[in-house]
Amino acid sequence: MTDNKTFLRPYRIEIDNEGCTHCGHNKTWAVIQPDGILLGTTYGIEEDAQDMADELNDAYEAGTGDLLNTIQLTYRKHCLGDDTIGWHELSTALLNTLCNVMGDKAFNEWVKQYSNLEDEE
Repeated sequence: MTDNKTFLRPYRIEIDNEGCTHCGHNKTWAVIQPDGILLGTTYGIEEDAQDMADELNDAYEAGTGDLLNTIQLTYRKHCLGDDTIGWHELSTALLNTLCNVMGDKAFNEWVKQYSNLEDEE
């Protein structure tokens, strides 16, 4: 099972250039994105690279945290039969998460595709 903290903090730093083999002068660090590609900027100070990775991870975690929580809530309700979760609570969580991920306009357009299904049943 994947550790949530590892999953939610995919940005990392690594040495981009070792610099001088004797003194380490001109050593640079790079931020590596979740897809393994180097972020365009390199840093001459390790702490600066780590600060950037931390900021990116914080933003990533904020975005995926709601998504992960909603998926877990849905799993508990549908697969585990957790009656402590009401249908209204689940519907609200799904609505909010979908709007946050898709954007309100795209969500409304997506819902329109399925709005006539209730009339057909």
